[in-house]
Amino acid sequence: GRLYAQLKDNKPVLLYGSSGVGKTALAASLASAMTQAPGGVLWITVDQPSLPDILVRIARAYRLNEVTTKDNPLTMINTVASTLANQRPLVVLDGALSADVATAFITQCAPRTPVLLVCDDEIAGAWTSLRLGKLEPEPAALLFRQAGGINDADAATAAKIIAGVSQALDSIRSR
Repeated sequence: GRLYAQLKDNKPVLLYGSSGVGKTALAASLASAMTQAPGGVLWITVDQPSLPDILVRIARAYRLNEVTTKDNPLTMINTVASTLANQRPLVVLDGALSADVATAFITQCAPRTPVLLVCDDEIAGAWTSLRLGKLEPEPAALLFRQAGGINDADAATAAKIIAGVSQALDSIRSR
């Protein structure tokens, strides 16, 4: 609820947490809910991009050839900002991202556009930060019961099995 409300109010949000906890799945659900919005969704998978990298990716999505053909896309930042202001998409930046680049993008290109940052690590900035963590067995069982119509005993058993598998995978990853 809170995450969706922030985005509907065009306020940037950072969703962060360990790999595998469902950040991208949650972002995809939010994006799906917002596809009915006037500008739809612009999803960009990133890995430590520079601001010019993001500008070019957005320019390609909107066929802004005057930006993609420039030697220095930063000179066209107003064109990208104007396009985002007119189109008003939900912009999802999913992956590793520096606080400086995220801040520059939001303040210079998308000050009145909903932006969802999805990262493993928390990055400081002028956005609402929401940490997504692993579900403990009891809330997981509740989720199974509600989402799958599973009885209490089966839901509790499934939640314990999944928690055990998750712990085993974490142990393997840390080696």
